[in-house]
Parts: sequence; structure tokens; C-alpha cells
Amino acid sequence: DKPDGLKSHLLSFMNVDGEEVVKFLQDVLDALFNILMQNSDSDLYDNLVFDALIFIICLISDRKYHQFRPVLDLYIKENFSATLAYNKLMVVLRHYVETEHKSLLKSMKSLEYIFKFIIRSRVLFAALNEGRGKQQFEISLKQLFESLNEMMKKTSDAVLSDQGAAMKYLPSTVDDVITVFDPTQFSLILVEFINSLPINRLTRPKLTCMKNIVESSLFKYAECRQVLLP
Repeated sequence: DKPDGLKSHLLSFMNVDGEEVVKFLQDVLDALFNILMQNSDSDLYDNLVFDALIFIICLISDRKYHQFRPVLDLYIKENFSATLAYNKLMVVLRHYVETEHKSLLKSMKSLEYIFKFIIRSRVLFAALNEGRGKQQFEISLKQLFESLNEMMKKTSDAVLSDQGAAMKYLPSTVDDVITVFDPTQFSLILVEFINSLPINRLTRPKLTCMKNIVESSLFKYAECRQVLLP
């Protein structure tokens, strides 16, 4: 209600006690996405809203608040309505990946729900606009994955944790991504993702990632198996 103090409100929100956040989860999410939608022509608050979203996702991933996951799932499925959010979320996430932003590790740990918001937003936008923007969305999504793959090629210790988290959480996005993106194309991206990691680096997480991809929906498609099996 008071746009002048929005920046400081968003910053102070991330210090609020978890109990208070989960108590008003739907209202908080509505407010965050309203800020994005009301500033659709500007990126003034995009990073702060994205950080606040990550704060909420990480909170709900904590064992203490794990029982609120179904609340978040239901919100995305039934109450979320930010049709313009998908592009902003992709732009911020890609920026964080390419610049090794201080919030990168938390972003990688939040991939499952960031993608749930991106995909749901895109689906709602397409439904309201007769599928408009499909090609541009697919290009942006591909560019985001390419940035992730570039990050996996790095050999510095500074990104080791980020790479490990990306391998752990990217397979959890499969079911949502393939509702809006060609499964075979995504399989090719995942193969490049695995192969981008230097030899003898994070071997165990890499094997776990491959196992999770094999156990995902992609493996049900013969054409995806042809890409993934080699």
C-alpha cells in the first residue's frame, strides 16, 4: 500500500520469523506477485521479490515447516494468477547464474518451486492469450538452461556448492518443464548439463542426478531414452 517504502519492506521481510510467514503464506505470496505485476514495465523490484520468494521456498524446505509444502502446491495450482511473472523470474534466475550472485546457492536449492511458478505463470498467460509468446518463451527457457550448463563447466571451488545443488534439484523440475517444452529437447539439454561437468568433479552427485533423471517422466518416452541412455 505504500510504494515509497517498498524496498525497505521487502528487505525487512526476509528477517521476519518463519512462524509469521507461514501463517500468512497466501497473503504474502499474493503481495509479492502483485508487486511484480504492478511494476511489469520496470525491473526495479524484480530481484528483491525473487529473493523474497527464495526465502519462502527455503523456509518451507526446512523440516520445521515441511507440512506447509502442500499449502504452497495448492496455492500454485489454484490461487496463483501472475500471468506476467514467468519472464521476470527467468531473467533474474539467469542473471544470478551468469554473475555467480550471492543468492545463487539458495536459488539452485529452490529450482523446483521457481520452475513451478515459471511454468504455471506461462500456462496461465498462454490460456488467456491464445498461446501467444510461445516461441519467445521457449527461446528464453533454452537460454536459461544454456546459462546453467555454462555454470557447470566452471572449475573453481567458488561454484562447487552451486553445481552440486543444481545437480540435486534440476531433475525435480522435469514434470513441470515438459508440460510446456519438448521432452526430447529437454533430454538433450540434460545430457549437455551432465557432460558439462568436468571429469572427476562431484562424481557422486553426478551419478545421483543421472539416477533421478532415469526415474523421471522423461524416461517413459522412447525418443527421450534414445537421447539419454548413451
